[in-house]
Amino acid sequence: MDNFGGVSRIVPTDGDFLPPLDKLEKAITAKTKAVLINSPNNPTGVVYSEKLLTDMGTFSKRKKSSTGRPSFY
Repeated sequence: MDNFGGVSRIVPTDGDFLPPLDKLEKAITAKTKAVLINSPNNPTGVVYSEKLLTDMGTFSKRKKSSTGRPSFY
């Protein structure tokens, strides 16, 4: 995919079509510009829970301090 030199990293979901947070966190580097969250997730209809979104925000803040990039949350 040509995205102005960007590289897409797709994090496969688990059996319930939810992103494994450990794998998602590992995929984020100092070069990460954005994290796209698709919820509700079509065509599965999965809606991410408040806890999952809060956990994503928590590790995003952790990543901010280790990468120097703005927080995604």
